[in-house]
Amino acid sequence: MSVISSSLSKQQEKQIQGLFGNVNLSLLYKASVHGYSAATFHQKCDSQGPTITVAYNSSGFVFGGYTSKNYAQTGQNVFDDKAFLFSIHDGNVVRVPAANPQYAFTDGRAGPSFMGDLIFLYQNTTAVYSNPGNYYNFNPDEIHGNDLQLTDCEVYRVEEHELLDKPWRNIKWDSAGKKELMDSIKNYSPMVSSVDQARILLIGHVWQQRHQSDHAVSHLQNKAKQKKR
Repeated sequence: MSVISSSLSKQQEKQIQGLFGNVNLSLLYKASVHGYSAATFHQKCDSQGPTITVAYNSSGFVFGGYTSKNYAQTGQNVFDDKAFLFSIHDGNVVRVPAANPQYAFTDGRAGPSFMGDLIFLYQNTTAVYSNPGNYYNFNPDEIHGNDLQLTDCEVYRVEEHELLDKPWRNIKWDSAGKKELMDSIKNYSPMVSSVDQARILLIGHVWQQRHQSDHAVSHLQNKAKQKKR
């Protein structure tokens, strides 16, 4: 099975992540691959937790909407105080929260619908339905440039990840600890006879002692050559 690639540039991905904090984006649905179909969208995206819809048009706008709730086709209007619409254009980011969180999005059988103010996969086509001012107060020029024909539409699962409060291991970066580490590198040898060389990645404080690191690597290379003889 081929890997489906995101249409987001690295900068655009970082800008979207910047709307949340520490999150990963996992691509669930891509209209240019899976089809402009609300049924397929729900097949791929229902019960996936928080998601963000990302649409693209030929005018260079990247825009969409986020909901922290599940899609479940309940037919109900859903409360979501974290929902918002967004747009990225010419490097600028616009974020528009719901005017009333009680009416954040419509959980129906259609494509992603933010209370009818912005509906994606409209009537199972490349079109977007836009009718601002009811539940989301946005300027169409800023959100999509009044270009309602999409070149693609994607939906990502938004996955939060927490940074560790403290390092996962404790190392004393003093002269004794440095010597112990360098000695372990110098004395290292592969555990199986079929491997006669090893590559070692040196990071962090070890890199600051580059001349010692180079010496350790050179020492390993010499050991490997002697073993071959």
